[in-house]
Amino acid sequence: NIGVILPLGNRYSVAADWYTPWLFRKSDHKNCFQLQAANVEFRYWFGDKHNADPGNRMYRLTGHSLAAYIYGGKYDFEHDWSGHQGEFWSAGLDYTYAIPGWNNRIRWEFSMSMGYFRNQSYAYDVFTSGGKLYTRSADRKIFRYVGPTKIAVSLVVPINKHYTKTISHSKFIYNPIKHTLIFSSFILFGNNLN
Repeated sequence: NIGVILPLGNRYSVAADWYTPWLFRKSDHKNCFQLQAANVEFRYWFGDKHNADPGNRMYRLTGHSLAAYIYGGKYDFEHDWSGHQGEFWSAGLDYTYAIPGWNNRIRWEFSMSMGYFRNQSYAYDVFTSGGKLYTRSADRKIFRYVGPTKIAVSLVVPINKHYTKTISHSKFIYNPIKHTLIFSSFILFGNNLN
């Protein structure tokens, strides 16, 4: 999982995430967990520390925020030669609280999303490794859901630019956050993908 957050001024940011766990058990392809998903969001940050004062830049992307998001992807979950494939998407609002940690070198983000979730899936059987999928036509489903869609805890590592300026024989180091890289996100869906 990887993502990028770009601040747009002091109070806004735009983010994009990519999730692609792709796991097989050994080489028989009898069991697999495949997921490809992407997320885009536009976020507003609350609080006085997001005012235009240049001294507040080190606090950008921290505190309380609200975002509009859209999320979608496809999956294939197989166990013992039968599984489910499908596509899904979700749209809604996301609340995040971000706190700095380890001398402002990392951030912890705690998020919860509410919105609409739609999943279209079908069950299948496969009888040989890498063989043809035989879909069960009676098991085609469309699942619609309104409510909590995501809970996430993310470790965020800011990528900083250092500016050094000499002011009458002393050095002033200015360290604004320009870009942020999300190294790890743990997402739990509040619904069933089947």
